[in-house]
Amino acid sequence: MKKLSWKKVGCLLLALLMAATMLATGVVAAYDNVYNSDNLPETGSITITKLDRDENSSYPDPALKNDGTKVENITSAGKGLNGVTFTIYKVDPNYTVPENGDVSNVAIEANKVDEGTTATVEGQDGVLVFDGLGMYQRYLIVETDAPAYVTTSTAPFCVDLPMTNSTGDGWMADVYVYPKNYTTRGTVTLNKVGEDDEALPGAIFGLYQATKSGDDYTLVMQDNNPVLVTEAVIPATASTDENYTGNAYAMSDSDGLVKFTNIPVGAYALIEVKAPSGYALDKTPHFFSIAKGSQMDAVVNLSKVVNYETLSDNAIVKKVNTDGATGVNWTVKTDLPANIETYQKYEIVDPVPNQVTLDSTSILVKATKEGTDALTLKIENRDYTLTIDTTNSNKFTVALTEDGMKKVAGYDALEITFDSTIKKGATLGVVTNTATLNAVAEEGEEFTDNATATTTIYGVEINKVNFKGELLANAEFALFTSKNDAEAVVSAIKEGTEPDLDAALYTGTTTADAKLLLSAMNAGTYYLVETKAPAGYKQLNRVVEVTIEGNEEGYTAEVTILNTANVSLPITGGIGTLIFTFSGIALMGAAALLYIRSRKKKATEA
Repeated sequence: MKKLSWKKVGCLLLALLMAATMLATGVVAAYDNVYNSDNLPETGSITITKLDRDENSSYPDPALKNDGTKVENITSAGKGLNGVTFTIYKVDPNYTVPENGDVSNVAIEANKVDEGTTATVEGQDGVLVFDGLGMYQRYLIVETDAPAYVTTSTAPFCVDLPMTNSTGDGWMADVYVYPKNYTTRGTVTLNKVGEDDEALPGAIFGLYQATKSGDDYTLVMQDNNPVLVTEAVIPATASTDENYTGNAYAMSDSDGLVKFTNIPVGAYALIEVKAPSGYALDKTPHFFSIAKGSQMDAVVNLSKVVNYETLSDNAIVKKVNTDGATGVNWTVKTDLPANIETYQKYEIVDPVPNQVTLDSTSILVKATKEGTDALTLKIENRDYTLTIDTTNSNKFTVALTEDGMKKVAGYDALEITFDSTIKKGATLGVVTNTATLNAVAEEGEEFTDNATATTTIYGVEINKVNFKGELLANAEFALFTSKNDAEAVVSAIKEGTEPDLDAALYTGTTTADAKLLLSAMNAGTYYLVETKAPAGYKQLNRVVEVTIEGNEEGYTAEVTILNTANVSLPITGGIGTLIFTFSGIALMGAAALLYIRSRKKKATEA
């Protein structure tokens, strides 16, 4: 056997050592297609696709071999997670991550290569590419930041460039890794109902950021406005209002349910931004938290949130009632909202027409509710304030105080009654009175509504004529509301005593045109007495009843009074005397004729 020289033995040992080294690094020299440094690019890349796995979900495990190769379809592995920051460091080729994951001894600024945050790349979420990385280097990758809802972050890991391919017969300069994070996302629900517990659809709520310290919550504010959540939360029923668009707004559905899902861990508030039609807005923040933990812990069910009906059309009603000859009584009734105690203002303004005189001492304010005794409010108890306009003594304002609004809570309506009197000589016709309700809700929503009531002012027009139809001036009349008072005056005239006219509603004398207008009054029955006839004419000593039906044309009831001239009858004692006697009697009867003409000027014989 031929002996080997030491030189040959040394070469053989060197060859064996090189082969062992190549096998240890995954390179097999026996293959013809082995890649060497001449085939590799000068730089490589590490592409991270961060996957989001709900810690309580059951995503099927994908066919991810984690061998550095690119996976074309990873939808089964979970969703890509944006917003996760990674920092990459150079480390010694022999470095391994400790079991406790503490890499603080190497992850220092001097070793830092780059950092970046996962984002959407070519339609895939959760992607971050570190490119331009030097070859023949081990890199440490550390997750340094993540969204709040991430409950379990990826442990630090190392990647070599280049990396042996999965078959061990080549190198990869571009390596793909698919680390997973576990997250908690929550759900919040709220039931929107009316004051009778009925479901209210159409209420819009915003989801706002908040902070929590102990049991106390605080809204996150910017420019004095609460800050909306910017995360990709999901409203169960999205808002259709163009003023409230985006995922941070949800609308209550037909069952009154407001729901958001996919809410990250953190503190929040639901705030109503638009109430259903006909209901008052409630801007109360409804705070809640999504905590790390089980899915059960991440579901928050807020209690029912009540909306109260707002004041609507016909929230104010005004009525009028005539009282006797000249009295006019008014009633203003307004709806009280169920949450009246939260209102900033609630007042009724009434400019009473100038044709009447307001009796401000008669103003009475009550709160009413069917089946409940009325509650009388008092100024002295500071339940309300009463303001009389200094430029118009007929205009007044009743405004509930803060205490008054609390006191009437639970009542259905506010009722204001007051009296007035028709002014003598007031313009005849329809009198219109409009009252106004002004209210401001807690959130500043203003409401105004008007209500109108009318009354009619009438008069009696007296026409004084003789048989020829000639007009007779200077006839004096008195109008009474009581028949007894009128008959008492007639009796006094017959007895030749001075009549007492203090009880008369109106008195007057016919003018040159023989007319006299006695006004103003309500519809009803009145009693007319001629207290003095024109010179040379006989006085009508009887009561004339005048009825105003309430529909007189021109608002005037017309009465025609016929007077005859004074005559002297001859005393003959014969047949002629009888003739003249009977004739005189007839003439006296004619002189007592009274004609009352209505709107159609129809005469009535006295």
